[in-house]
Amino acid sequence: MKADPSAEGQLLCCSIKEFEILDKAVLEAKNPIFVTDLYESKESITIWNQFCNNVKIDVSIDCYYYGLLFFRPSQRKEHFKLRT
Repeated sequence: MKADPSAEGQLLCCSIKEFEILDKAVLEAKNPIFVTDLYESKESITIWNQFCNNVKIDVSIDCYYYGLLFFRPSQRKEHFKLRT
């Protein structure tokens, strides 16, 4: 899917490989982000961890095949890792 970080209030969907789009989305910090291909390579894992540690991202959910990033300033920073 093509991601449009300027579309306010919508879920932004992109691959971890599209980290330029993710960077822009994190800078704008408006929309929740759905990220695919988290564990495709070591580089993908590194990029995912960098986004999870970003100060603007308050909640991250790792579902192995995909991840979710949320901007919720009223909530303390948390990272969830779901297992099957």
